[in-house]
Amino acid sequence: MKSVKIGLLLLFAVMLGCLFAGSLLLGRTPMGWETLIDAFRAYDETSAEHVIIHTERLARAIIATVTGGALAVAGALMQALTRNPLAS
Repeated sequence: MKSVKIGLLLLFAVMLGCLFAGSLLLGRTPMGWETLIDAFRAYDETSAEHVIIHTERLARAIIATVTGGALAVAGALMQALTRNPLAS
């Protein structure tokens, strides 16, 4: 049972990473993996794509991830406070 929980946790972590990367790649201006990797390895402030990734998309992805985590914690707390049997 413990290995199933660890497997699910790893699966969800991989899914979160893929969705996070997808959020950085997708938008009005399409970008490829090479651009994304270059934006973090060798940031060039004269490149419009690098600036878009660092100023717009990275902030959006981080805020969405933190907000989703906060909502998950709030939901778990509400379930525990109301002693809902689904929370245990």
